[in-house]
Amino acid sequence: MPEKIISYRIYKQFIGASAPFFMTVLFGRTKMIVFNYPSKKNLKENVGQPLKYIETSMFGPEYIRNGQLTGANRPHITGQGREFFATVTMRDGKIAGVK
Repeated sequence: MPEKIISYRIYKQFIGASAPFFMTVLFGRTKMIVFNYPSKKNLKENVGQPLKYIETSMFGPEYIRNGQLTGANRPHITGQGREFFATVTMRDGKIAGVK
């Protein structure tokens, strides 16, 4: 526990208000990933297909074959569509659901 408190204080100094978000990502409670789809509707239409994504973490892979992934389309990164946020449920490496 002390490591988290020290790390939080360090991040708060350098990142400011964004520190809680980065601490959540770093300590594995939530992982953010970039979805490579032009819209959330298009992502939902691809249920049953493998996920198209871009890894963004320098702390290791974010993609998981089974479970939930939280992410966004970032048009300035993917070059397509609008920005959106979604939680994708994965089952056996395929999209099982989108919220």
